Amino acid sequence: MPLFEYFLPLLIFFLVFVIVFALLRKTKIIGENSWFNFTVALTAAIIFIASSSLKQYVAMTVPWLVAMLVIVFFIVLIYAFIGGGKFESWLGPALALIVVIALIFILLISAINVFAPLMKSVTGGEEAFNVITMIKNPSMLAGILLLLLAALASTILTKKS
Repeated sequence: MPLFEYFLPLLIFFLVFVIVFALLRKTKIIGENSWFNFTVALTAAIIFIASSSLKQYVAMTVPWLVAMLVIVFFIVLIYAFIGGGKFESWLGPALALIVVIALIFILLISAINVFAPLMKSVTGGEEAFNVITMIKNPSMLAGILLLLLAALASTILTKKS
């Protein structure tokens, strides 16, 4: 077993913790309380470490995202060295669209590779991606019902009189 694999859970923990904490601080979705943001980020990181599928998903996705980031950096660097004028003229929106499409593609491919065996176990094995069979599963129906009830409760609680 390579040395890197020993530290992979710790790296995933820190990566998830830092990203969730930074997003919570920047967006202020749950308020400005740093301790509460810290607790939510810590909980999310622990959940990612406890789930082997999520750990595998992050381990599969991060190298591709880093490679994409390096490629984008070099594209921008080459464009700057050539002296292409203003970056925002054509490369900004075009590059952003390409990066977003590549990001979605990387996330979907990683999700399919990691979660396909789980989908087979939920749907009975032979029909891995049949949505109707998956939705008819009692545990999936319970999860959907729980999400609908949570959405209804949050709508009622946040409704202004």
